[in-house]
Amino acid sequence: DPRHPTYRRIAAMAALRREFPVLRYGRQYLRPTSFLGRPFGLYGPGEIAAWSRILDDEEAVCILNTHGADRRGADVLVDANLSGDSLTVALNTAQVANPHDYDGSHPVGSTLPVRQTWTGIAYLEIRDVNPSEALVLTNQP
Repeated sequence: DPRHPTYRRIAAMAALRREFPVLRYGRQYLRPTSFLGRPFGLYGPGEIAAWSRILDDEEAVCILNTHGADRRGADVLVDANLSGDSLTVALNTAQVANPHDYDGSHPVGSTLPVRQTWTGIAYLEIRDVNPSEALVLTNQP
C-alpha cells in the first residue's frame, strides 16, 4: 500500500539514494556520539547510531535512533573539512511517514550548524529523533 507509512519511508530512502551518489558509492565511516555528558564514543543498542558516507567533497551523515520506544539525541562528530558551517536535512523518516501532521525536530530542508568544542572538534547537535527513525543530512543539498 503506497499510502502506508512504512512504504513511504522505504520509498523516500530509495529515492534519496538514487539522488545522491554519495549514498551509493561513498566510503563509510562510523561517527562517534556524545550524550548526557559522556565522552564521544561508539555506544550500544538503544542509542543514536551515526555514520558518514563520503565521496570526493560530498558528505552525507546518516543518523538512526536505534531505540524502539523513546526519542533520542546526541552530539555527532563530523569532518570539519567537509561539513563546512552547516549541514542540510535531506531526509527525516518520521516526517515522510506523517507529512501533514509532522511538527518534530529536524524537518527536511532545515539546516543544522556545525558546532565546535573548545578543543576544535566539529559536531552536530541532534535532538529528539523519534523511535526507530532516521535522518540523512548532507553538505551539498
